[in-house]
Amino acid sequence: MGMRDQQHVIAQAVLGKNANQGVSKWDGSPEEYMDFMTRFRSVVINNPTFADDTSQLEQLKMCLKGQALAAVELIDDSMAGNFEAAMRQLQESFGRRKVLERRLMHEMTNLKFRLQNNTNHS
Repeated sequence: MGMRDQQHVIAQAVLGKNANQGVSKWDGSPEEYMDFMTRFRSVVINNPTFADDTSQLEQLKMCLKGQALAAVELIDDSMAGNFEAAMRQLQESFGRRKVLERRLMHEMTNLKFRLQNNTNHS
């Protein structure tokens, strides 16, 4: 199995997908942060194949898109310690309780507004 194939298999496992479903990358949704990190830790961090920062950071970036990727894409893959910096950045941006609370409050406000508009137009 080539390196590219191996990376694809790893990404599928991290993202909880099988080969037939395709791979959708994590976009930084705070609601999915814990699930994503749990899968990533079990498949990449606990895998001796990816024991160094460089390969772990490369794998992490391959599993991200949107805001999550934007939060870490400028972190240099080749410098020691940068994997931990990327993990801290994701934690700060998407994994803190306050981030999730703000997101849920925003969604609840939008839902309330839509419900009020639907009631007023009936």
